[in-house]
Amino acid sequence: MEEDPRRPQTMALAPVLIFALILVAVFGAALVTTLDHKPAVVAGDSAPPGTTGLARPHPKSEAR
Repeated sequence: MEEDPRRPQTMALAPVLIFALILVAVFGAALVTTLDHKPAVVAGDSAPPGTTGLARPHPKSEAR
């Protein structure tokens, strides 16, 4: 039986196709995890007046 003359070309294409499949799988996983985003925890307004962001006032230290 004769050997296929295009077999070396076909075999050279296999790593490229495997890489493409892995790339598609990675992008698909990234898309799924991005679209499956859960709402982030939002900071409340429980900070005392005079503070910035989530800072809490510290008791004043005694002067030395």
